Amino acid sequence: MHYLVPNYIGPSHINHTDIVNRNLSISNAVFGNEQNRPAIAIFDGTYAYLQKSSNYLFQKKTYSLHKYDNCFVGFRDAIPLLQRLGYQIHKPESLDHGQTQLNTEQANKSRKVTLCRWVVEVVNGRFKRDFKLFRQRFFNFATPHLMEDFKIAAAWINKYHIPIEDSPNSDEIIQRVVRFMDQPNSLGIFVRENNLNRQRSMSLRVDGNLPQLEHFPILDYSQLILMALGPYQVKRARSYYGEHIRANGIYNIEVCPDLERAKSRHIGQKRYYVYILYETEPTINHLDDILSYYCSCIVGNRTLGCCCHVMTVIWYLGWAKHQNTLSSPASINKIY
Repeated sequence: MHYLVPNYIGPSHINHTDIVNRNLSISNAVFGNEQNRPAIAIFDGTYAYLQKSSNYLFQKKTYSLHKYDNCFVGFRDAIPLLQRLGYQIHKPESLDHGQTQLNTEQANKSRKVTLCRWVVEVVNGRFKRDFKLFRQRFFNFATPHLMEDFKIAAAWINKYHIPIEDSPNSDEIIQRVVRFMDQPNSLGIFVRENNLNRQRSMSLRVDGNLPQLEHFPILDYSQLILMALGPYQVKRARSYYGEHIRANGIYNIEVCPDLERAKSRHIGQKRYYVYILYETEPTINHLDDILSYYCSCIVGNRTLGCCCHVMTVIWYLGWAKHQNTLSSPASINKIY
């Protein structure tokens, strides 16, 4: 604790130049510049789940209404302090009072942050993979030295693990970020101005063979990842697809001929509408044939990447239905 930790974690173990040199390309392109590269640090309030305690006061203080469980949070409410210290802060945007959806600028700002935070998941994975203590609920009697345990583990990780490197397609992602970062969502504006979400229209269930869909751009899997600016939404699309194909599923995709739009409806507590504008005369780059998209979900206004609902429709129409074999997600639902 007295030798290992001070030498491998904390502000004193690395200088400003070394931090700058370790900036990943995407983070530097989004929040920095080549002329004056800033030092970029990513912080995440990771949770450590705790056992239930017979000490009711301790259990009350550690219960999270967000996670619905007892857990320890490393920090919170740190932004005012960091701003007073002169740091420039970037975080995912929240809905303003009275808002039901982030505007395009807010949604794109949030995506820029989440685009860079994948390194947090990588490091969290290293904690759980290398240290059994962090793979399970933390023992209550060990909580007094929980932070010390994390510091020691982090120091070992910094000492022996190689630094995280750029993803192979980082240059292509940066090009799309620069291209779409300040682009307004013209399709979303059109949908809202014409109240299309509130209009009743005749829609046809998609079976993959409708004439309206025969010119939908055919994409490869790498293009899906590039469009979403990462694999997360693409992986989630497969789970949504699992609902679509189940006999008793509640997820369906429909096409509205008069508006040439695709509508994704997830019936339940929430209902989302997805609109996709695409080129019917294919070009060389099929990814550019997806002209615009909009979803009525909270982040559906973004032009930087796309939400999972948009990706599900594009994943199905542009890639999945053209595969010879396509397995659905784990069929655990059969148990019920």
